[in-house]
Amino acid sequence: MDDASAQITQLGAQIRSMDARQEKKIERLKTLMREDLMQITLKKLDPLIQTQIRTQLAIQVEAQVAAQIGTHLPVSLREQINESRRELRRVSVGLENS
Repeated sequence: MDDASAQITQLGAQIRSMDARQEKKIERLKTLMREDLMQITLKKLDPLIQTQIRTQLAIQVEAQVAAQIGTHLPVSLREQINESRRELRRVSVGLENS
């Protein structure tokens, strides 16, 4: 009887040890999966972020240039610039539509 009890105790210890090893493996896999997911997400988002940054920079640069032009150029030159911009937009739209 003592032999059976010792075997049961030993098997219980082995099972607990196996469970602990399995838990460690599972945690390592979870960590690897999180890291992979983070890398995949960054790769997917990077072009979107870059595009958004470029768009925002272009908007800010245009606003700053417009502000500087307003303070440095006489009205007639500003009107010429604005007319040139409008014409460029019309040509650009015409090209896109053709």
